[in-house]
Amino acid sequence: MLDYLRYESDSRPRLIHRIDKKTSGLLLIARNLQCAKFLGNVFKERKIKKKYLLIVKGLIKEKSGEIKLPIITNKKEYSAITQYRLLGIFNQNSLILASPLTGRKHQIRKHFSIIGHPIIGDDKFGTKDSKNFFLHSYYAEFKNEREKVIQLFAPIPNYFKDIIYKINININNIEDKIKQNIL
Repeated sequence: MLDYLRYESDSRPRLIHRIDKKTSGLLLIARNLQCAKFLGNVFKERKIKKKYLLIVKGLIKEKSGEIKLPIITNKKEYSAITQYRLLGIFNQNSLILASPLTGRKHQIRKHFSIIGHPIIGDDKFGTKDSKNFFLHSYYAEFKNEREKVIQLFAPIPNYFKDIIYKINININNIEDKIKQNIL
């Protein structure tokens, strides 16, 4: 697919970060090597803010919190921190806005599974209880080479929006609060 995104450029675009196969949302791709190096350093130095929308099984009791549990990958233990905010509850499920402060493989999925609240539709770390997977890479923020703040939002898939509307959450309010650094 990267070759298709080349358009008229001589250089092949480069994938900057990955999201899990079923996860919807933002995927950062650099158009050239210079941009790829810059964005690679932004990630490496953890100078990027990422926010994910997710729906998990069960009712999260705290309005906000931090999951600070190690992630085990290939028999190695890595420190991992995920901050979260409860946005709403419905039908014994919780709508969450989560920010991984570390970038471990499957971090959000593993963290919420470990605390007993797997993501709905996650057949790897939870249960396959929906044909849809409710994890969405919603927002990214970083400063470009000129120190200008770049804020990116990914449109929410319709199946996800339908649930959000059912619990009477205004998506535009979420976006506005993120822009103002309230969420």
